[in-house]
Amino acid sequence: MNDRSCNFFRRLSIVLALLLLAEGAGGALVVVGLREQQAKHAEAANQIERDLGEANRKLRSLDAMAEQDQQPDFLRSRIGDRMLAPLPKQIVWVRPAPPTQNRPEVAPVPAISFQVASIDPDRAPAPLR
Repeated sequence: MNDRSCNFFRRLSIVLALLLLAEGAGGALVVVGLREQQAKHAEAANQIERDLGEANRKLRSLDAMAEQDQQPDFLRSRIGDRMLAPLPKQIVWVRPAPPTQNRPEVAPVPAISFQVASIDPDRAPAPLR
């Protein structure tokens, strides 16, 4: 081989070695970037799990409070003898409408009476015991 072809192959070898090193360095940077993204996403997932756990604890606490507030003994202690039996005009009976050919069977919507749940000691029928 002559000197010119040796120099060409030498330079080609040096260029290919540098390209190989650059490719390896680029690959290493990509791996580092992927690991950083993985760590960021793992932290976000952990934060979501912590938030979900906190929401579940709050939900259980609210469920326990609602359950305690709906106990008959607790309601009696809060209302006492002020709870009254409903008057006959406060009871609404709903009768379904007969079906027609153009309309499916739907029960009519009853009128809403705001006196149903009110406690009025002036109208006092006998208290429930």
